Amino acid sequence: MTRPDLKRLAQDGQDRRERAIVARELLAAAQAEDERTAPLRAYAEGTWDESQHQQRLFAWAAEVETRLPVMRLLVHIPNGGMRQQQVTRSGQRFSREGQKLKFEGLRPGYPDLVLDVASGTFHGLRIELKTLSGALSPEQRGWLMALRERGYCADRAQGWRDARHLILHYLSGDVPPQRWIPRRGQTYVVPPLPHSLEAHRKRAR
Repeated sequence: MTRPDLKRLAQDGQDRRERAIVARELLAAAQAEDERTAPLRAYAEGTWDESQHQQRLFAWAAEVETRLPVMRLLVHIPNGGMRQQQVTRSGQRFSREGQKLKFEGLRPGYPDLVLDVASGTFHGLRIELKTLSGALSPEQRGWLMALRERGYCADRAQGWRDARHLILHYLSGDVPPQRWIPRRGQTYVVPPLPHSLEAHRKRAR
């Protein structure tokens, strides 16, 4: 290993240690804030949809970016959401935009949030963000399981505050407590790749 390689490794180790210290400080502050405001926000945030939780999470990420620069790598994957629909002659509903995105590689159930920053023994973080009462779909469970088996920290978060805790716990270098625990004996499968658009058109004829 060359000297530049050793220098980069040493710098990376230093960066991770400093990042972990900041993440732990922010996590402690977030936990204290959540405990203090719990009675006031329980009803309001309980009525939020996923979009509102996503927006609040990214507003917080922007607030702490100066102290935790890796937050700029946090990305939302818009797999869900309402898309304009049309109705066929047989009465079936479909979305041209959704169909196009599917054939371009959009996969149902892939986690909402991506943070491609290695921490501890994990390659990166994946979060499926739900509302406070939201549940995982079979496709989402399949993706979380597959990502865990391949070295990622992948989990569900109930609301933006839970996602905030999960992110900070992850960046502190510790193994975050699992929110979603697979059932014993249950099989979790990633949805298959879609057929090509041309093959889809042939089958529809």
